[in-house]
Formats: sequence, C-alpha cells, structure tokens
Amino acid sequence: MDFESHSLGVLVDCHNELCAALKSLGGKQARGYLDNFKFWSSDYMSHASLGFIHLRKAGCIEESRFLVRPAIELMFKQRAIERRPDLIYRLGLTETRSDWTWIKALAEESGETFNSSTHDAELKRFEKDCRKLFPSGDFRDVKLTIEELAKVIDGGAAYYNSHYRTHCKFTHATLRAIIGGLNEVTTDEDNLTMIRNVLCSIDALVSMGGVAPKLDRLRSAKEDLEKERMDGAQ
Repeated sequence: MDFESHSLGVLVDCHNELCAALKSLGGKQARGYLDNFKFWSSDYMSHASLGFIHLRKAGCIEESRFLVRPAIELMFKQRAIERRPDLIYRLGLTETRSDWTWIKALAEESGETFNSSTHDAELKRFEKDCRKLFPSGDFRDVKLTIEELAKVIDGGAAYYNSHYRTHCKFTHATLRAIIGGLNEVTTDEDNLTMIRNVLCSIDALVSMGGVAPKLDRLRSAKEDLEKERMDGAQ
C-alpha cells in the first residue's frame, strides 16, 4: 500500500473516532466556556476532516489543501487553550472585535448604524466571568494572533513556520501555490497534518468526558506514519 492510501486510511479511522467521541457527549451539560469551545471546535474539525477525506478519496489532492489551514488553526487554538485556559478570554475578545468590524461594514453598506453598546455589555460580562475563573490570567486588551497561540505549545513555533505558513500560501492564492511550486513538499504531508489535527480534537473531547477507546492505537498509528514518512524521505 502506498503512503497516500495508508495515511488516508488512518485519517478515516481518526475521523470516525472523533465522530464517536462527539456522539458520546450527547445530552451532557457543558460546564462553561471551555467545554463549549472544546465541543464546538471539535465538531468543526469533524466537518473539515470529512470534507478533506471526500476530496482526497476522489483524487482531488490540490482541492483538499484548502481545508488544511483552518484545521491547523483549530489545532493551535485547542492545544494552546488546553495549556493556558485563560487565553479563552483574549481569543473571544479578538474574534468578537473582528466580527464587529465585519458587521459594521455590512451596516454601512446598507445605510444603517451599528450600535456596539449591547455587544460591549456582553463582552464586559464575558471578561467578568473569565476573571472569576482565571484570577491570574492574561486579560490584556491586545489581539491574540495564531502565531502567539502556536508559541504556547511545545514545538508550536516551528510547526507554525513550516506547516501553517505553507498552507497559508494556498489560502491566499500566492503565485508559488498556483503554479504548483508547493505540491511536492505538501502532498505526502497533508494526510499526516490532518491526522494530527483530528487527534487534537479527540484529546479535547476526552478531557471533558468524551469516550474514545481507540485513541491510543490511533496515536501509535500516527507515530508509525511519521517514521514511515521520514524513512521515505531519506
């Protein structure tokens, strides 16, 4: 079996375990902001991985890459917030303000006025709740970037500079990407990257009580693939 077929098979197994872990949490009450973030970000990961798998099975290698960057971003967010739960505040602050910029622009286009007072009040409540949960947390009024999140994780900075920045080239339709200049360095790495991302979401669900009995076996399969990939590159 070639590496593409082998690694895709492992990814399918990981995706199925992710879906099972999500289902195992059905009917359970979330314990707050962190549980909600873990669940819904993992649910989103399941959609990204399913789309990737369908495209890959159809031989749409280049098309599948558009789903890799958002999955890496989710992985960075999940891993960073697992290590630093207080960062849920700055992540919420950053994304909420980004939404405001977008909504304000839409309002202006339609000749309406964007009133931020209600949104400001909600953000204040969010901050108050987070300060109770994380008294010594980071509550700076500063945008939280993906790069900063990556640096919270062991090996995250290197992964940001290699895998994440590479896939940004596809997202932004850079010249190097559109002429196929990155195909050789990404094709055998794409499935592995998605496997790492999906395993991260399974970890997040397990941390909140989700059931994933095959997780250890899947981690071992991922490690075997990484060794196979390195051996093949030599």
